[in-house]
Amino acid sequence: MFLKTKLIFKCSDLPRDTQLKATPTSLKVGDNLSLNCSSRSNPRAYYQIYKDGNLLQNMTSGEYFVQKVDRSQQGEYKCIPVNELGLGAEKTIKITVEGLYNKKNV
Repeated sequence: MFLKTKLIFKCSDLPRDTQLKATPTSLKVGDNLSLNCSSRSNPRAYYQIYKDGNLLQNMTSGEYFVQKVDRSQQGEYKCIPVNELGLGAEKTIKITVEGLYNKKNV
């Protein structure tokens, strides 16, 4: 009599294959900004989004959205995937915003 045994291996690893996409990267004042950060990992990663070196948000979805941008949203955005094993490779993207300055900044 033979017994069939099913083996399941679950490998844990740091986040890898990080991608950061923006739609679009060049905006006009009043446009919407959408950033999407993704990676592959086990266990699942959450994402830290930075702008010009300052942490904006920790997100489980990897999606960051700004409605009706102004010039203050221009800059370098960075995504770092994180899971319980550590940090994955970061990705950065430069966002430009063209148009009139905000009245409060003039």
